[in-house]
Amino acid sequence: MTQQNLVVCIVASIDRYCFSDVAQALDTVQCEILNSNMNTLDDRHVVTLCLTGNWGVLIKTESTLKRMAKANQWEMICQRTEPKENDRALLPYTVSCMSIDKADIPKHLGGFFAKRSCHLLSYNSSRYQSTHSRIHMQSVNARVLIPADSSLGTLREDFYSFCDDHNYEAVLDPDRN
Repeated sequence: MTQQNLVVCIVASIDRYCFSDVAQALDTVQCEILNSNMNTLDDRHVVTLCLTGNWGVLIKTESTLKRMAKANQWEMICQRTEPKENDRALLPYTVSCMSIDKADIPKHLGGFFAKRSCHLLSYNSSRYQSTHSRIHMQSVNARVLIPADSSLGTLREDFYSFCDDHNYEAVLDPDRN
């Protein structure tokens, strides 16, 4: 039987053990997790999953998760997806960036990579107050796919120049995972 994928996003109250409940349910219906992520944002857990299985397993999975969402008052979205086939050679890179907290960091970083046809795989940011100076800071960690036919030396040079122009402290390195 052909494997299919299901992308699920759940937003649940922090007082529920959403992730462990979902993992147990997926084990029960024998649905495989390809990729998962869980974050706590304010008073909510946000869980994203990419699941795989044959059509029968995915039907059971959707039904089980919808029943759980209703019983636990979760917000949930489920969508069937097709695995993406890359028609280009892409190189995985990680980006680490920090700066004095500015609202425009996502716009600037996203724009830099989009203009160069780089695909943003993941983007995580957090705000914090520095320990000694009490200045508000923002930290970003991202994964990007860079077209293999790009001039990596030029891209790196452009990236560091871009970061200097915006007063970002950043590193762009090959992803070793």
